[in-house]
Amino acid sequence: MKVWKKKTVQYVNGSGKRVQSGTPNAKRKVIESKKFYGTLKKANGKNKQIPLSEDRETSQTLLRSLQTDEDRKRALGITEADENRERPIKELLKEYEKELKSRGNTAFHVSRTMDCINAILKATKANTLSDLTASSVTNTLSRWRKKGRPQKRNRTSQPLSIERSNVYARAIKGFTRWLWVQRKSEHDILQSVQLMNANVDRRRKRRALTEDEIRLLLEKTGKSKKTYRGNTWTFPPADRTMLYALAIGTGLRAAELASLTVSSIDLKTNTITLNAAYSKHRREDVLPLHPSLVERLTVWIKGRRGKLFPGTWAAERRQAKILRRDLKEAGIEYEDEQGRYADFHALRHTFVSSLARSGVHPSKAKELARHSTITLTMDVYSHVETEELRSALDSVPGF
Repeated sequence: MKVWKKKTVQYVNGSGKRVQSGTPNAKRKVIESKKFYGTLKKANGKNKQIPLSEDRETSQTLLRSLQTDEDRKRALGITEADENRERPIKELLKEYEKELKSRGNTAFHVSRTMDCINAILKATKANTLSDLTASSVTNTLSRWRKKGRPQKRNRTSQPLSIERSNVYARAIKGFTRWLWVQRKSEHDILQSVQLMNANVDRRRKRRALTEDEIRLLLEKTGKSKKTYRGNTWTFPPADRTMLYALAIGTGLRAAELASLTVSSIDLKTNTITLNAAYSKHRREDVLPLHPSLVERLTVWIKGRRGKLFPGTWAAERRQAKILRRDLKEAGIEYEDEQGRYADFHALRHTFVSSLARSGVHPSKAKELARHSTITLTMDVYSHVETEELRSALDSVPGF
């Protein structure tokens, strides 16, 4: 059987460094691969070039052996899906991880997705695709919603909300659907697993900070004597104040704030640029900055280089605990009488609510908040409208 070495053309300069073709005085250099390659006709009828050995005769022998095996599979009707059924599921998961990365997903998204899938595979004791069933996944998620997820040292987490349960379901369903689309399985194993309605189980309702609370938080945090530290990050009072101000003034999420660099801020045009690699909806965004925020940034950013808020604090989700401490120090309630929380994501909620109260049209607010659908924007707008109606009603004399 025919085997060959691949040839790659490169161009180098007088020093031997690789340059682009067309560079003056560049020399053309042909590089052969170390290994021989051959064409293997797979059981599904498709041809595939594969690397073999560095020795010609060994490569030919290996290619003949591989071809004989593929011919046997074709004769017996054995498909790739049949082979994958008993293949270690971790191998398939590694391929899926590569696929997610190749799509341009953020490292955080890929990591969280893999964590969710691995947690379910461990709980269901699924070592192969044959072990993974819709009932085992459904039962696992149901158990976690009632009793929580098992943790280290025989501990368990708080019972999962429906919204959090859906995060796990989406992750594992995305994996099995990819297997089916790629013909690595005969069908989507978890097609029958349905997402639940999270609206009937809102365990964490967020509230927007009032104007007085915003001023108090920024003022008290700026005067704080406490500095919070991690292995890769440090948050002195001035940096925390700026972090909160940016979150409230732009609606940026924690991971997006963590990606900002000095070059993201343009004080000439009063804009902030969010790189597509870190944006949740995968596109570059240029957002306007409020004059009051520009004033704060102008003073704070002087002499800074690189990341504005360096370190892995966002990946470690430390921002919630840090904010809660600053809220306590400022005398602001973390949870109000209606059971609504002022966590870090509530700062984004505060941004959208301020747009609603200022009369910004919902379509403009959607763009500023970078919501995927107008429904998300209108949820906040309707909430604000209800509060304003309640305030108006409270001003009416009682009877």
